[in-house]
Amino acid sequence: MSTPGFTRLDPETAYLTSLTRSGLKPLSRKEKPLDSEARRAVKRLGLNVETIERRTRLGRRVHETVFAKKSRYVDLYRRRYHKTKLSDNPRDVKFQGRLFGYPSCCVESFVQQPYALNGLDPRDQGILFHWACPQCKVTPGLVNEYRRAAAIWGNGRVYHPNIPRSSRPNTSKVLGKIAASLALAAGTAALAVPDYDPHFVYVSDDADRDGLSVSEEMYLGSNWHVPDTDGDDVGDGKQLAAEMASAMEDMVDWGWHPFINVYPYPMLGLVFCDVCGERINMGYIDFENTMNGLSIRVYYIDIHAMKKGCLTSSFQYDGTLNGGVRRWVDLGLLKRVLQPYLTTPHAIPARAGDSDGDGLTDDEEAVLGTNPGGGDDGRELTNDLLDLITELPRYELDNKPYLIEHEMDGVEQCEICGATFNMGSVEVVSPRDGMSVTFPYIGLHMLAHGGFAYNGTTNDGVVLPLALRTVLTSDGSAHWVSVAGDSDDDGLSDAEEAFFGLSPGNADEDGTEWPDGRELAQRMAAKIDVLPEGPLPGQTYVIHHHTRGYYDCLVCGEPVDMGYMEVIDPVAVKSVNVSYYNHHFMEHGSFSTDRDDIYPRVDPTLVGDVTGITSITGVAGSTPAKPFRFVNAPNPFNPAGGTWISLGLPASGRVELNVYDVAGRLVRTLYDGETQDAGLRLMWDGRDDSGDNVGSGVYFCRARFGQVVVSRKMTLVR
Repeated sequence: MSTPGFTRLDPETAYLTSLTRSGLKPLSRKEKPLDSEARRAVKRLGLNVETIERRTRLGRRVHETVFAKKSRYVDLYRRRYHKTKLSDNPRDVKFQGRLFGYPSCCVESFVQQPYALNGLDPRDQGILFHWACPQCKVTPGLVNEYRRAAAIWGNGRVYHPNIPRSSRPNTSKVLGKIAASLALAAGTAALAVPDYDPHFVYVSDDADRDGLSVSEEMYLGSNWHVPDTDGDDVGDGKQLAAEMASAMEDMVDWGWHPFINVYPYPMLGLVFCDVCGERINMGYIDFENTMNGLSIRVYYIDIHAMKKGCLTSSFQYDGTLNGGVRRWVDLGLLKRVLQPYLTTPHAIPARAGDSDGDGLTDDEEAVLGTNPGGGDDGRELTNDLLDLITELPRYELDNKPYLIEHEMDGVEQCEICGATFNMGSVEVVSPRDGMSVTFPYIGLHMLAHGGFAYNGTTNDGVVLPLALRTVLTSDGSAHWVSVAGDSDDDGLSDAEEAFFGLSPGNADEDGTEWPDGRELAQRMAAKIDVLPEGPLPGQTYVIHHHTRGYYDCLVCGEPVDMGYMEVIDPVAVKSVNVSYYNHHFMEHGSFSTDRDDIYPRVDPTLVGDVTGITSITGVAGSTPAKPFRFVNAPNPFNPAGGTWISLGLPASGRVELNVYDVAGRLVRTLYDGETQDAGLRLMWDGRDDSGDNVGSGVYFCRARFGQVVVSRKMTLVR
């Protein structure tokens, strides 16, 4: 009979709790939060449990769950790491090693020489959470106890097939959200298209035909899916134009404003509005914002058109020019200049650790080099980021950032101003960095109002400014680590360049607009990805050495297996070891990592020698006409949009495509059968084979084609 409480836990957590209750591990850690039912089950087993929040270098939040028989161990871990940035150094390795119950000799060895060959059976190493040191006298005794626990709890036999109560939605809360969404949806459906005005001019990419392009609505924080974001029966474009015209006229009448200098320049001459014939002074007004140093010139005819609800002006000069001249107002610049006066007060939700209340935490300001003691740095950064967001294409690209919409059924309101938005999200993707940032439409609304924190009737949270800036700039440098002796800063030392026949003075010899070292690192990582699992005679293969432990990448927060791979060429009798953490950085274009003490730089010449990649222009030896390709995007993803999995195959043949959880259990079979040469493109929506939703977390999609077995990590966010 199983111990009460264990059947509420997944095998991985049950395995950890068994080791902890037996005293083998004073403290255990999972690199994700537990749901309420699992937490109660752990507590019923007599363990103290706590969730620890940490942040990556770019500000992404990650959560760890720690549990122990003695509360002082949990308290010790919490006091040291809660609300801190992810870090890794010998001091942390030794501190955590003691708490987690690892042999001190293994901890010291790992600090001095990570993953030293230990002669341990790979099956035994795979059930341990530490890397055994060579000739360890303690680990063999631990292995027997670990085997016993793994046999009972680690194989999934005790997993309860029924859905835990905690995974069922809170009925009252959900009904409240649904009721609010239905009410908002009903209101949205009833919105009338604004009455036509002869001054109104449609613009390109105006999805809701309200006089504003999608880019302009992003910048202004309005909804480009409906013509009337705030539901007052006045279209967004007409309302905004009238508000701006009124604001500028008031400033001209007053002659001053605390932050804006106003310089009117009326002229001796009139122009006629082509639409209504009204005579307008042909002069202009200069507005200068003393806070940000920006200025704009607005003609009186522009203000006339805006009063009529149009952001373009059409006019002709009296007796001087034949024919009309149409001019578009620079809406983004006008908003920046008039911002202190223009917008209705829109409170910016406070963020912890923000000393000057500008929307950026002190840690973020330290990275940005701004002043955490004053100024309006947060608003300035939101404007800069919005400039980049509004220029993004809304379709997938291979080498530049793009924006993808993930709409959902239902709408929500901003709890500050009441504006209505789809309750889905937008995703900004950087294909070069292999990173993305996803946040709800309401988050984009708050960016337009100068803040990163958002608060809606469905979604609330924070748009991470450092992560968003990294993805938007997309120069591939997020995981970039410089190497000494690299004259052209392409990721290869001058000595390494000679091996690949490259010049140390030319960073991009093949003209791909991508530094040679980064290109080689990504190409080698992709080659390792598609190597068959061995041992095999006559061809290069890979042997995986997985562990139960994970490190969160300090840059993107992705959990990475602490083990390593052996890449072996049996013909040339050559091999090289590549840790999964190094491989993660190679996928992002760097042979070095940000944890050099544990994961030192991979020697690209050794990897190139074993994989056959000895030139920037191609792979030595014969290669198939069409390489094996395996891509999933977006990643992370939510169930509304799902993640698309694309396979490119060198030939027709049988393909198996399955989704597994982190414990290795089969979640969903996406495909099992023959394919044509073109390959496959399938979507996973976060459901298992029974059609039930699976929880947030990390999953693996494994593709098998002949002897090639390739896995991709996918992160589901609900």
